[in-house]
Amino acid sequence: MDVISVVVVCYNEAQERINYTLDSIIAQDYPELELVVIDGGSEIETVDSLELYKRKISAFLSERDDGIYDAMNKGIRISKGEWIMFMNIGDRFCSPDVLSKLMSNINQEHNDLVYGDVFIGHKYVHAPERLSRYRLYHQTICHQALLARRGVFDLVGFFDLSYSLIADRDWIFRAVTKGHRYTHVPIPICDWELASKCADSKSKTVDKELRRYHRKYFSRFERILHTIILGYSKTLRRFRPLNFALPVRLKDSFRDAGKQ
Repeated sequence: MDVISVVVVCYNEAQERINYTLDSIIAQDYPELELVVIDGGSEIETVDSLELYKRKISAFLSERDDGIYDAMNKGIRISKGEWIMFMNIGDRFCSPDVLSKLMSNINQEHNDLVYGDVFIGHKYVHAPERLSRYRLYHQTICHQALLARRGVFDLVGFFDLSYSLIADRDWIFRAVTKGHRYTHVPIPICDWELASKCADSKSKTVDKELRRYHRKYFSRFERILHTIILGYSKTLRRFRPLNFALPVRLKDSFRDAGKQ
């Protein structure tokens, strides 16, 4: 049975949030599980909270880093599992059997990426079945709902630190477009805290990084085409709720006039 390494990155988090995430990982019934915690050099209160889990943590590193993706890269390096998954503090697995279900629903010899669905608040969000270039232009997979084989990182590389907010999106695009095989398992994987990192204060950074991502992987023609399609889709969604049916009395009048 393959080992799954769940990498958790942490920096100056409250004990309640640490408990919320780590308890859901420890509760997993998948037997071959490695918990890896990468701390960015937090204050003593956070370190003390993590110390409570020292018997459950397989590998722990606490030192300054260059952001969340640098910490995630460190987690890849010190983990030992055949499969790697990332869970941020503030997120949690939906149920104790999530990893068992993921692993039982795939052909481990013929898949490199396995992903599922997420809850954002109380909203259930379905991940796409097919990861086409069109799909990856407009959206990505929640990395907290993604299992990746270690070998993919060896071939594709680690997270690009030139991105501060969408390096996971960039990595997923590279992995898929290089031909790594993927499977969508239609079950809820995690409660995803759509966190402050993507809040209004960060929206300009996200927009800037998305423009760079689009220029990097998509031709000018593709970018124009996607913009037109997106605008058309938004227009359709606005008109869809409108009722263009004729009033009943007016329809009856036309019908009666036709009979005369």
